[in-house]
Amino acid sequence: MNIEVQDSNEIEEHVTYGLEEILDLHGTEQDSLIIVMENWRRQRDMCVIQLICYIVYALHLLNRQASNGSSGLSFQVREEKRRDFLKELHDHEVACRATLRMGVQAFALFCEKLRSTGVLQDYNRATVEEQVARFLSILAHTGGKYRNLAFYYRRSIGTVSRHFHNVLRAVISLAPQFMKQPNATTPVSSIIGNNSRFFTYFKDCIGDIDAGWEGTASDSRILKDALARPHGLVILEGKFYLEDGGLMLRASLLTPYRRVRYHLKEYSRNGPKNAKELFNHRHASLRNSIERCFGVVKKRFPIIGTGMEPQYSFDTTTNIILACCIIHNFLMGVDPDEQLIAEVDRELARIQRQNEPQCEEESRVGVELRDSIAEHMWHDYNIQQGSTMSKRRKGKQTIVGETSTKENLQWTKEMGTALLESLLAEQRKGNRQERMFTTHAYNNCFAWAVFA
Repeated sequence: MNIEVQDSNEIEEHVTYGLEEILDLHGTEQDSLIIVMENWRRQRDMCVIQLICYIVYALHLLNRQASNGSSGLSFQVREEKRRDFLKELHDHEVACRATLRMGVQAFALFCEKLRSTGVLQDYNRATVEEQVARFLSILAHTGGKYRNLAFYYRRSIGTVSRHFHNVLRAVISLAPQFMKQPNATTPVSSIIGNNSRFFTYFKDCIGDIDAGWEGTASDSRILKDALARPHGLVILEGKFYLEDGGLMLRASLLTPYRRVRYHLKEYSRNGPKNAKELFNHRHASLRNSIERCFGVVKKRFPIIGTGMEPQYSFDTTTNIILACCIIHNFLMGVDPDEQLIAEVDRELARIQRQNEPQCEEESRVGVELRDSIAEHMWHDYNIQQGSTMSKRRKGKQTIVGETSTKENLQWTKEMGTALLESLLAEQRKGNRQERMFTTHAYNNCFAWAVFA
C-alpha cells in the first residue's frame, strides 16, 4: 500500500472545494464557509504548536538523561548509593583524609561552620555534608571534574556545578575569620618566636611578600596596586615584611644585601663569613620557612598546582585559590596533619639535594664560559683602543716630494707590560670591583696611553 503525502495547500484546496459543494447543496451563505475555514486553520496551527512542544520536551528529557551520571537507576537506588559513599567516608579516617584532605572530625566541624554562615543550607535531596564533600573532592584531586563527581555521587553535571558554586560562596564568606591581615596586637609568629636564630632579630617581621602578576609588570607596580586596593595590603608602622630583592629596600620591606651570597644552597659547604652573609642566610631561611606553607597548600589541594578546567572564569579561579587558603588556615587550627607537613619537608629536601650538585656544576661551567668571553672581549677591546690611540698620536703625515706616507703605531711587548702595570695600579687604588675595572680606571689608563 502506497501512501502519498500531499502539500498542505493542496489539502486545504480540496477541503475548501468540498465544503463549497456541501454548502451549495444546503444553500449556506458564503460567510459560513469563511468561519469554518478560519476554525480549521486555527486548529491546524494549534496542533503544529503542540507537536513542537512535544518534540522540545522529548529532547530535553534525552539531554537530561545523557548528562545524568545516574541514568538507569531509580531514585531510591541513587539515594542509597550516596548514603553508602558518605557513610564510608564518615567511618574510615584514612579514606576521608585521602578523599577530602581532612579527618572525619575536622570535616564535621567544617560543615557546621559553613552551615552557620547561612549561605549554604540543606536541601531535601542534598545535605550540606554531601555538597561540601563534592566540593572538597574537586579541590583535592587533579581528576576531580564535574563528570567524575556526577558518577560517584549519582548526580547530574548541572547539580554538581550548582552545588560547587554554592559551597564556594560559603567558603569565601569565611574570609574575615581566616584571612586576617596582621595588626598591632598580632603576636610574634611561632616560627620566629620559637627559634633563637630568628628571635629577637626578626620579632617585628609580620610576613613575606612574593610579588607576582599575569603578564609583564614590575614588582613596584604590583606592590602599588596591592596597597591601593580597597581591602589591599596594609603595612603597619614599625613592622616589616621580608622580600626577595625585587623591590627597593625601605623600612617596611626588608630585602637581602645585594652582591652577597643569599640562597641556602650557597651556604651548604661554606658558612657565613661576615655580618652581611649571616643576615642573608637567616633572611633566606626565614623566607623558606614562611613559603613552606604554600607547598603544604598545593600538596593538600592539587587543583592549585596542576591548573583548572577551562570552564572556570577568572573570578571563579581567583575565588578557588582564596578558598584553598581559607580552608588551609581553618585546618591548621583543628587538623594540621603533621604527616602531610613532614611529607612536604621531605620533598623539598630531596629536591634541594638533587638540584645542588647540578647547580654547582652548572655554576662552574657558567663561570668558566663567562670568564672566557670576558677575557676575549677585553683582549680585542684593548687592541681596538690601542689602534685608535695610535691613530690620534701618530696621525701626522710626512710629505716627501709628491709622495705622502702615514706612520702606524706598532703594539710592542713593552707597551703591553706598561698597560698591565697601569691596570694593577688601578686595582690597588680600589678601582676594580667584582672582577671588573671601573670606568674611572679605564679613563686613567687611556690618559696614560695618550700622554705617555
